[in-house]
Amino acid sequence: YFQSLSSAFSSGLLVLAALTPKEFDVEYIDENCENISYSEEYGIVAISAMTHQAVRAYKIAEKFKARGSYVVLGGIHPSVLPYEAKEHADSVFIGEAENIWLEFLNDFENNAIKPFYRSTKIVDMKKTPRPLYEIIKQKKMYKNIWIQTSRGCPHDCHFCGASRIYGFKYRQKSIEQ
Repeated sequence: YFQSLSSAFSSGLLVLAALTPKEFDVEYIDENCENISYSEEYGIVAISAMTHQAVRAYKIAEKFKARGSYVVLGGIHPSVLPYEAKEHADSVFIGEAENIWLEFLNDFENNAIKPFYRSTKIVDMKKTPRPLYEIIKQKKMYKNIWIQTSRGCPHDCHFCGASRIYGFKYRQKSIEQ
């Protein structure tokens, strides 16, 4: 099983859900709208975190690890501080996960999991699937639907890691996406 948890909405997790083969049961939990049930049994728990969410993400990860779930952490904070994130997770995704998610799932099924999965190539935004919005259980809690239109930033501000993670130029999705 695959469960994504977020202390704030994460479209990245919904894109990974769209990439996940149908033989996996996928559940998305947004902690802003629903409580996390720690009594559920999950094979894989995937958590995406920005820096302001890291402490909460680590607490969630530790609770599920203690219950025997395999926990993966990704997002900007684990990408920038992967060794810190690894203290709380079984595997850490560094960079954009779309190109390495299926590799991880294959490794998981074959008991050949790596501690770190590093994206070595920039994701082609025109080939990313539509986020799997259908799995959101609490749709009535959202007054708006969110979309991601681009990634990357040419500015390289000293306080922001987006350029280092997503590249120094804008990459955009097509209008159809």
